[in-house]
Amino acid sequence: MSTADMSIFITFALILTLLAPFFPCTFEVE
Repeated sequence: MSTADMSIFITFALILTLLAPFFPCTFEVE
């Protein structure tokens, strides 16, 4: 994986982590 792909993946993961609390139905953690 190239550096550009890695940064895009990390950014996407961070956005998902930040948005996770707003979507309890999508991210069921129990």
